[in-house]
Amino acid sequence: MNDFSFLFIIALTILCSYLAFRTISLKKELDEMERLKKEIYNLGENMSAVDSKEEAFELILDSALSIIEKVNKGSILMRDDDGLFRFKAFRGYPDDLRNIVLKLEEIYLYKCNKFDDTAIITNPSNFNRGFLHKEKYDEFKSSGELDNIHSVLSSPIKIEGELIGIINIDSMDSSVTFNQDDIKMMKHIKNELELSLKNFLAQEQYRYRASHDELTDLYNRRILKDFLNREIAKANKEKIYSQLVLIDLDKFKSINDTYGHETGDKALLRFAEALKEISASSDICARMSGDEFVIIFSDLPVEKAEEKLEILKDKLASREEEVPGIEFSYGIISITPETRSTAESLFKSADKKMYYYKNKKGKH
Repeated sequence: MNDFSFLFIIALTILCSYLAFRTISLKKELDEMERLKKEIYNLGENMSAVDSKEEAFELILDSALSIIEKVNKGSILMRDDDGLFRFKAFRGYPDDLRNIVLKLEEIYLYKCNKFDDTAIITNPSNFNRGFLHKEKYDEFKSSGELDNIHSVLSSPIKIEGELIGIINIDSMDSSVTFNQDDIKMMKHIKNELELSLKNFLAQEQYRYRASHDELTDLYNRRILKDFLNREIAKANKEKIYSQLVLIDLDKFKSINDTYGHETGDKALLRFAEALKEISASSDICARMSGDEFVIIFSDLPVEKAEEKLEILKDKLASREEEVPGIEFSYGIISITPETRSTAESLFKSADKKMYYYKNKKGKH
């Protein structure tokens, strides 16, 4: 065998080895992309069955941790209407994390690249010590292992270019580090997460509009029957007493005729605000139509419900300088453990009582 043949064989062997390596490498990449596609597909399918933002954030975080297999800890912070960031989902940390509120400049991705792109942040505890007020830093320290994070794969969540949140994947182990492949993977995930979240938020907004009154932001007539049926079932199951109150504003037409429809709308808004103020978080407030409202006082005796309605009268009287003459009549029906009536019959009974009260007052 001459030198040329020998060199040719060596070159061919190296080429075959390289091609074999590339084939294995490409197969791994293809397998990884297939796994990513499957995870993203499952995320989209599961998101369609989610009922709340909280569930959506939990699902998104779980999907990200499943795709980036190196770690099992992470969090999602979302920007609320007040511009502050709050932890909406997390894995591997105690519930105390929900109490921590961060300003934009207190987040390390802001200092890193102004939320421009995905980044690897090493030793984030150094940032926490250097940029957070002592009180906020102590909150972090008390929330489990947050101060012991070795590195973070952090990515902004944006919808139509607007920053709405951040997703963090955390490594507590110095032997587990993130690299450019992880950044590339996170960018794939981020694009799909943003699309899934955008679709979910659009659906949620649609569901909200379908169940809420546009003017007052109270529940509307369409959803009220479901709430009342639930309250009837709850009263029977838990042996509690709740109250259904149907309310009609007195002489509302005269407010519109005298001051105009803009003032009429303002009167409806002021009444809705006062209604919310006297109700508990478990109560249901709704606008049936026009100047007719409903409140379901959950787990409340009739005497206490009537006390709240008197407080409502006082609140409206104290606001006469804003909108003149808002008074109301009401009919109240108890929902008891013995209630066998349907939602429709309860509404009819409350309506009957309300009009009896209104006729007695002589205010139509």
